[in-house]
Amino acid sequence: MIAGHGLMATGLALLALPPPPGLPAAGWLSFAAALSGVGLGMAAPAGNNASMHLAKQEIAAVAGLRGMFRQTGGIVAVSLTTAAVSLSSRPGLAQAVAFAVSAALLAATLPLIVAMPDHRGRW
Repeated sequence: MIAGHGLMATGLALLALPPPPGLPAAGWLSFAAALSGVGLGMAAPAGNNASMHLAKQEIAAVAGLRGMFRQTGGIVAVSLTTAAVSLSSRPGLAQAVAFAVSAALLAATLPLIVAMPDHRGRW
């Protein structure tokens, strides 16, 4: 989970930056998006397993709540970003700020992930 969240935060931070000189924008965006995607692919299954392991007798409820919060978070994030970009006089800058804020929020979760106890099935 730590590596996945770290990669997602790094990818989002890179999306907030302009491409380096000489590198095509499409290549830069592809690299940053791939980095974020790999991070999500690493973090999501670990998060699912960790949450379902905590309450084995309530797996259905845990799975449902995780899905609900994931979808709600995505809807809120996309809606706020779209509103900020559409109302901005500089939409590119507004989008970069949205990516930077998302990266900062993800980076802020890293200490919480590190602090999670690792019971390995012993409750």
